[in-house]
Amino acid sequence: RSGHAGAAGFTISKEKFDELYLLEDKITEIADKNKSKYPGRFITDGKAYYFIYTNKSEAIESKLKDLMYKTKKYSFYVDVREGKDWQDYYQMLYPPLTEKQKYHNSTLINRIIQEGDKPEKERLIDHAIFFDNKENRESFLRELQKIKFPIEKHELSDNGGNIYVLQISVRSPLNIELLNSSTDKLIKLAEKHNAQYDGWGSEIAR
Repeated sequence: RSGHAGAAGFTISKEKFDELYLLEDKITEIADKNKSKYPGRFITDGKAYYFIYTNKSEAIESKLKDLMYKTKKYSFYVDVREGKDWQDYYQMLYPPLTEKQKYHNSTLINRIIQEGDKPEKERLIDHAIFFDNKENRESFLRELQKIKFPIEKHELSDNGGNIYVLQISVRSPLNIELLNSSTDKLIKLAEKHNAQYDGWGSEIAR
């Protein structure tokens, strides 16, 4: 069976990473003492997920709940369910691109804020998408316009070889919910058009 403990309310900063590592040490110790496997954790959308694979689910669940009770800074839950073929583990290691991008969004936003950015200020956020032909790039752009994706401007360029680039700019504050929504749409649309979403960038707004 597999169990995981989720900790809600995390944003990515040095202080939070230190707290995550300390909590992870304690969870690892619980797993080791119960001859169970702790494959690791995954952070996305403001939550940290810790996974344990065990055949001693009742003991593990009890120990995790004791640990969570003593850790009062965050809200927690413990979920125990059967894990067939280690699917939860593999999904943690290889999350969907949209979930992986949310982690990168959170990390990059925090880095920009640490540089003195005022996230409430609107600025242009530039997204890059790579294509292997011009036809897919054109159909991607047409569909973006069809769904009324809020593009302020776009640029087309060729990086040599068979790489065709579309850069689109969206005017927005540096808001995690808005950014996650944008990257979700762009990643899913890129997959539909055999393209690769390559990430985003923004100047620091002071």
